[in-house]
Amino acid sequence: MKTTEESNNDQISMDDDTMLSPVFGRGDIISFADEQYKVIENNGSSGVVCPVGETYYISMFYWEFEGEECKLVKKNPNPYGKGEYV
Repeated sequence: MKTTEESNNDQISMDDDTMLSPVFGRGDIISFADEQYKVIENNGSSGVVCPVGETYYISMFYWEFEGEECKLVKKNPNPYGKGEYV
């Protein structure tokens, strides 16, 4: 069991300029600029997505661009198993 001091040391300190990565998981459906995308991989501030209904991937898709942020449309209920939708 960790002491209070050890637990406090585990916390991440961030400056105000640090961007937190959105909690988009594999198979989630997100929206950006009135388009929907399926998240294939989250790499922090960007990831790999596939436009819904398409068969190609966008490998450097940023979760925020020019002040507009991606929005979660539908959470994948089973991001690490079979049965992903879309």
